[in-house]
Amino acid sequence: KPGYAVRGRVNLPIINGVLGVSLSAFNQISPGYMTNVYPGASARDTNEDRQYGERVAVLWQPGSDLSVKLTALEQVIGANDAAVRQFSGVTPVQNSAGAVIVTPTNPLPDLTERVAFPARYDQHIYYTSSTVDWNPGPVDFVSATSWSRQNSYTQFDLTPYYGSLLPYVGGTAAGLVEAAVPFGLDKFTQELRLLSPTGGVIEWLGGVFYTNERSENAFRYNVFTTSHQPDPAFPSGLFNSTYPGSFHESAAYGDLTWNITHALR
Repeated sequence: KPGYAVRGRVNLPIINGVLGVSLSAFNQISPGYMTNVYPGASARDTNEDRQYGERVAVLWQPGSDLSVKLTALEQVIGANDAAVRQFSGVTPVQNSAGAVIVTPTNPLPDLTERVAFPARYDQHIYYTSSTVDWNPGPVDFVSATSWSRQNSYTQFDLTPYYGSLLPYVGGTAAGLVEAAVPFGLDKFTQELRLLSPTGGVIEWLGGVFYTNERSENAFRYNVFTTSHQPDPAFPSGLFNSTYPGSFHESAAYGDLTWNITHALR
């Protein structure tokens, strides 16, 4: 199956010298080349992935003393699997220089894997920002605002580690264990600045800054029978945890420049 990449961009002057819009987008598919030989989950080209996104930017300049820029973008990554090399163990051998070289034992054939659950990865990123620059005369006022959100989901196979141990923790038989790791992050920032005109004897600027982040990271170990059905012995999974987090920061700053001469400030 072939891959492809398509990208495009267009700039649109809605009102000449006053309002303009820029639009861009892309779509890309990278073909897979791995084969999963796990019983009941056989599939070819398992590690195909797709990336796509779009961006919109708007610039509005109603007058010489005011400009407003707005930006919004989205980017998505969807990977069905990872390309990994699997083997049952390693044989260490020390060479004449004293370095230890390890050689895989019983490796699977090239471009072949044996996993009950593919190593899937998905990510969604959303971002918006606005910048307002207003110069009414004696000072220049700038406001910069942004908001972003990131959601990701990672999945991988834990059956080789925990599948045979399920009867010892309440299960009726050995089974399959899937790890699911969802993650989310929201971030907001705001900055306000005042600036003096440039070129004078005294130049100054001052401002305030604030940012707020909230995140949530979870770990879930789901249990299935060997036929990939949910195991009734573990209705809530083998392990579940959630770790919320938050981060806040604020700052105030100032800068003063005295231009004494052309050579000294």
